[in-house]
Amino acid sequence: MATHFFFDFQISFEFCAAIEHQGLEKLQQHEHSSGVDCFESVITTIAKLSLKSLQELVRLQTFNRSGFQQIQLDIQFLKSTLRDIAEDEAAIDFLLDEVIDATTERCLDPVPLKPPILDRLVKAKLTKTSQ
Repeated sequence: MATHFFFDFQISFEFCAAIEHQGLEKLQQHEHSSGVDCFESVITTIAKLSLKSLQELVRLQTFNRSGFQQIQLDIQFLKSTLRDIAEDEAAIDFLLDEVIDATTERCLDPVPLKPPILDRLVKAKLTKTSQ
């Protein structure tokens, strides 16, 4: 059974946008008084928890080739988008790699997409979402 996450993460980003909208003034006030960038910290914490949950979810699934490639595409998309908004890039990259490793272990036929294909698909999605 293949599970598709590519568009589920859009919901997470919309949730983060809602958090930003409702709490941005309070976070900005705290940032000015403490000198700490709270918004990036909140986003990073949410991303870390979400990726840990995704990793556990993947460990409970069995994937076919297309499911594996979908996860690979989702992770590549997240790498390109989370780099811009998360403060702990190394931890986020590590967790994203852990999701791929877990998916590889749980896949019956893990044939990865070639990097040029991944890049083209991610660029197309990023272009579509930025319009």
